Amino acid sequence: MRALGCLLVMSCCLWSIGCGATTPELSSVDPVKEKTSTSNAELKKRLEDVAATGTSGSGLMGIKESIDQAVRPTNAKLADDLTNDFNVLSQVSDPVEIKTIATRMASKL
Repeated sequence: MRALGCLLVMSCCLWSIGCGATTPELSSVDPVKEKTSTSNAELKKRLEDVAATGTSGSGLMGIKESIDQAVRPTNAKLADDLTNDFNVLSQVSDPVEIKTIATRMASKL
């Protein structure tokens, strides 16, 4: 009986402690908003970084939104031009082409 009581107490302790596995806390930060630039200078720097590395993918996250927020309010024609370039850039995988397009975009700012 005493052994059963000890076993019951131990199992309750282990149950309350658990296995140590917890579910990861979901981030409430929007990664696109986090990478969105609010000025032409910040956007230009981001594009220069893309041009330097020649990599796209997640490196392009927030650039279209940056064009809409930083450029469009003051120069819709330039924003349209940059958006067209961005659409091409987002479809390219060759590092040389990525560098060329990102450099061209940065030079427009």
